[in-house]
Amino acid sequence: MEIFLHSNLKFFREKFGLSQEQIADLIEKKKSVIGHYERGTSFPPLDSLVRISTFFGITLDNLTMADLRRQDEFILKFLDFNYQGFPELFKEPEATYENDRLEDPTISADEKLEILKNQLKKEREEKSFLHNSLKNFANLQGIIMRRYDDLYYSRMK
Repeated sequence: MEIFLHSNLKFFREKFGLSQEQIADLIEKKKSVIGHYERGTSFPPLDSLVRISTFFGITLDNLTMADLRRQDEFILKFLDFNYQGFPELFKEPEATYENDRLEDPTISADEKLEILKNQLKKEREEKSFLHNSLKNFANLQGIIMRRYDDLYYSRMK
C-alpha cells in the first residue's frame, strides 16, 4: 500500500500558494517538520493529519492514500471552491481601536485587561465559527468524493 501524504501535502500547499511556515502554524509545528512531511522522511501524528485534511477540505483517506496530483479537473475545481474562504486564516490582524487604546498611557491597567479579555473572547468565537465551517466543508466534500468515487469506479467495471 502506497502512502501519498508527502506528495499531496506539497501539492495542495503549492496549489493554494501557502508556505511551509503557514502550514506549520496551522498544525502547531515547526516549519522544518513540514519539510520532513513533504519529503516523506517523517509522518505527522493523527491530530495534525486531521487538521490538514480539514483545512484543505479532503478526507484523511484521500490525503494519505490517493495520489491527488493525478485526479481529474472536477476534483481539483471542487477543492478550489472548498478552499476559497480559508486564506483569511493567515491574514495579519487588522489594527483596531482597542489596540490603539492599549497604547494609551491614560488608560488604567484594569481597563486594558478588560480590552484584552474582550479581544480574546472575540478571537475564540471567530475560531469556533471557522472550525465549524471547516467541519461542514469537510463533510460536504466527503459526500461528494464518495459519490464521485462511486461514479468513477462504476465506469471502470
